[in-house]
Amino acid sequence: MGDRRCCQAAFGSKGCTVVDGTEIAREVRGIKSDAEMACVEKAARIADIGLEAACELLRVGITELELWGEVTAAMTRAGGENQAIPMLVTSSLKAVSGHGLASRKQIAPGEVVFLDVCGVFNRYHVDQARSFSIGEPHPEAMERINTSAGVFGALSEILKPNLAVRSFNETVVNCYKEAGIHEHRDFIGGYEMGLSFPPDWVGTFPYDPDSLPDDDRVFAPGRVVNHESQCFLPHLQGYSILIDTAAFIETQARWLSRVQHDLIVV
Repeated sequence: MGDRRCCQAAFGSKGCTVVDGTEIAREVRGIKSDAEMACVEKAARIADIGLEAACELLRVGITELELWGEVTAAMTRAGGENQAIPMLVTSSLKAVSGHGLASRKQIAPGEVVFLDVCGVFNRYHVDQARSFSIGEPHPEAMERINTSAGVFGALSEILKPNLAVRSFNETVVNCYKEAGIHEHRDFIGGYEMGLSFPPDWVGTFPYDPDSLPDDDRVFAPGRVVNHESQCFLPHLQGYSILIDTAAFIETQARWLSRVQHDLIVV
């Protein structure tokens, strides 16, 4: 704080006027250039490598920490960097904590495992999360996860440059209500992804139908956002968070992950 005031005073003594350019810088950061989009694409591939590694590594008795370490190693070998938020690996009822850290808890058959990875390349982040299980969990829990995954397909039908955020939110809400899981939702929105450093990767373009129902913004070309489909599971199966990241460019908009959104049964 002292250094900032000294700099401001020094400029002022020379006749300069110092103004806060934070909002201008944030808006410029929010719209990615072609070079930045190339970093985003690379980060997306790294995130997919992490999810694919989890498919290969999940086995009865592996601990959350062991899975966290192996997935981190796989993404690092692919060129990934430290994530601004620690990678989340939680299982069963512990997953309800959302941002709970991986522990020495061993993963048992039929438990739902939540894995939230961020591929990072040149500090550009792409957020991807999936639900896994070793063998099938309770049928109703599996059905709810796969139902909540359906929102990504519904959104794929309307994704386009300059899509109205209100239309996006309305599609999400209608999808949840028609599927009968709206009352079981948690957060069903997202935020800007991009250049990030610890302790956070959440950008300054948040959206969701519950707190911002009358949003009049659009997803302009150059915008990169994640979308989170969160819901509570029945029969003490815990919690499911499915996340994908969408990129909007001049000619198209699409989800960046190649990994299925439905529950991944190992």
